[in-house]
Amino acid sequence: MLWSKEHRFIFVKTKKTAGTTIEVLLQDFCVDKSELQHSAHSTREIITPSGIVGFRGKWRPPWCRFYNHMPLQAIYNRLGKDQFERCLVVASVRDPYDAAVSFFHQKYLSVEQALEVHQRNPDRLKQLFLKSVKKNSNQNIYFDVQGSNRVDAVIRFEELVTDLRDLADRLDLSSLKNRIDAGEMPSLKQRSRKSSRLKISDYFTEASLRIVNGKYQRWFVGGNYPKASSMDELIR
Repeated sequence: MLWSKEHRFIFVKTKKTAGTTIEVLLQDFCVDKSELQHSAHSTREIITPSGIVGFRGKWRPPWCRFYNHMPLQAIYNRLGKDQFERCLVVASVRDPYDAAVSFFHQKYLSVEQALEVHQRNPDRLKQLFLKSVKKNSNQNIYFDVQGSNRVDAVIRFEELVTDLRDLADRLDLSSLKNRIDAGEMPSLKQRSRKSSRLKISDYFTEASLRIVNGKYQRWFVGGNYPKASSMDELIR
């Protein structure tokens, strides 16, 4: 997560949405560059009067107060109501069906392993995917404070450059816009399913579809993504 007192924004990093890329671009507006580590992928927790860069990495120390993939309610509680309500709250999102599949590949099976399972037993891959979405946490936690949506703007994985440019205009971050226009975009941990031989219907069943629809409800609305009510709608 990020917080900038001067520029009055909070960034909520969600899972599998190019969140690290976005954080690297925005963190310069939160703390002095001298505070930042050389590694883009990871950083210690940095708390200063001008802003915060949350811990980013695999093994979060138990004493960290601010960190990656932090629920919005926790950010609200730790920043306090006054600071929170002065800020534009921004979250990264992605088509929920693609996000759920990407999470499955990160945590359980690589794309190559999933393809092997599918070729041997298509139903087995769907069973494993269903188990994955059941275990996955409710992704609405990145949007909600006291049960209400408090995210003001989103950056869509599919429209990363466009949405970042719009955010730069909205927050008057001219140096960010200059970097984007110059093509100086870091590409960190971004992967697309477009090259995969597996189709979305190879993962989903009616049961997993219902779970994803519920756990990503805020993402559908915030990113204006089409929501399928049945497998027939999903594969059209």
